[in-house]
Amino acid sequence: MRFVKAPERSAYEKLEPFEYAPRLVRGEVARKSKSMEAGEAELILCPSDQDPWSEVEVDRTLGAVHTVADSSMLKAWVVAETDPAAFAPYSYLGGD
Repeated sequence: MRFVKAPERSAYEKLEPFEYAPRLVRGEVARKSKSMEAGEAELILCPSDQDPWSEVEVDRTLGAVHTVADSSMLKAWVVAETDPAAFAPYSYLGGD
């Protein structure tokens, strides 16, 4: 998702959560791996008001991989726009 939070305004103005409707963007990425290391891992899912992930029972973790790579964003295009009010609770992850 790509979104931009609205700038802060006067306390008397009604604030919209975003400058424009959040957009689902599909993009191509060029990636060149420099190193990769496999190992063991433990998966811990923490509770959150935004999603129910902590309710998922982890049966077993198969392993983990750590990679170092150079990535470059190539061509991208908008696939869809979403309702800003419906998306707002999930916008804590970051933006562009």
